[in-house]
Amino acid sequence: MSKLTLSRRPRTASGRVMPRWLGLLGAAGVLAAVASTGGVAAAAQAAPVAPHATCPNDKFVNAYDGKYFFIAKQSISGSAGVTLTLTETAGHAVSTTYTVTTGSTAGLNIEIISASAKKDISKAIQTQVTNTSTLSGSYKVKKHATLSYGAYGYEYKWQKGFISNACKPVVTATGTAKSPAKAPGFDVTAGS
Repeated sequence: MSKLTLSRRPRTASGRVMPRWLGLLGAAGVLAAVASTGGVAAAAQAAPVAPHATCPNDKFVNAYDGKYFFIAKQSISGSAGVTLTLTETAGHAVSTTYTVTTGSTAGLNIEIISASAKKDISKAIQTQVTNTSTLSGSYKVKKHATLSYGAYGYEYKWQKGFISNACKPVVTATGTAKSPAKAPGFDVTAGS
């Protein structure tokens, strides 16, 4: 037969038996219990208040409202009965371009803007795409058409700014951009 052993209840610093509920609360509970029993000054001394935290002055560039479309670098148009032809020699690139609507371009370049769009809009976005061989495209026009050389990609909006000490975003510049997402090629826009 096993012997039942009773454990002694913990005691306070003055030697009094600690109430069971106080032992169950742990350190956080002790501070709360001290504060609730009128020992507010003692609780404040036991748990110093942390200084006011501030947000880092982090800078950001975000891209949003991306629309997939063809970025035309060169175009030719014609009417019914005409055959449109375009030839692009190897090495012709389609690059990211951007415009500034408000603010300053300080600290901006196509690499920063296209990297932001790659993260926020599509992983396929590139700063630049280049044809590695001569490309030729032609189209027989039925009514009216435009044959264009370029690349499929995205047109989007961007904004630049920083996070203030009050933890709020502060926008310092905005604009639009176009970035390629596929290898260069041709596109036809046929009119009615």
